[in-house]
Amino acid sequence: MKIRKSNKIRKAFTSIVAAVLILTIAMVPAFAAGDGVTDSLSKFNDLIFAIVRLLGTAACVWGLVEFATALQSHDGSQKTRGATILAAGLIVFFSKEILAFLGVSL
Repeated sequence: MKIRKSNKIRKAFTSIVAAVLILTIAMVPAFAAGDGVTDSLSKFNDLIFAIVRLLGTAACVWGLVEFATALQSHDGSQKTRGATILAAGLIVFFSKEILAFLGVSL
């Protein structure tokens, strides 16, 4: 029973390694001419960052509402949670600018 299980694991591992090797060897670099490819990738990048900015805005609003609710109820842990969510939302909202400041090219 144990031998069969180890053989199955060995076969699965061998298959995965073979697939990775075939995919690695079969990769061919694509030399794109013109700006059509980079324009579409730039538009896709802008779309992704717009979605991320939208999620950051939602987190900011949620954190602000939670912090305001905590101020009414005088709950310290809820104030901390609201401030943390608000700060995380601001970081997500300004993620593109933060990455540009750090020198990450997008």
